[in-house]
Amino acid sequence: MKTYADERRKYFDMQVGNTVLVNLQPYRQHSLALRKNQKLVLRYFGPFSLAERIGQVAFRLLLPPVANMHYDFNCSQLKMCKRDHSTPDIEFG
Repeated sequence: MKTYADERRKYFDMQVGNTVLVNLQPYRQHSLALRKNQKLVLRYFGPFSLAERIGQVAFRLLLPPVANMHYDFNCSQLKMCKRDHSTPDIEFG
């Protein structure tokens, strides 16, 4: 049974100081500017750097002060940033 469960598990090797993207789905309606066509909205936004690790699967991010979100995220809501983001993809509204 353990081998079948381990096949679907993801192991996150995120370290403090890495840049990550945040999943946008739970926060789309509240803290970000709405777009005209919701079907074409971005799925991730960022990049933000990891400030500290809280527990085994939670991280605290360095978010801008205008963001109306909590600073702690589960690792399932984060995605490693692979390309260089010189400017953020989305604006807070």
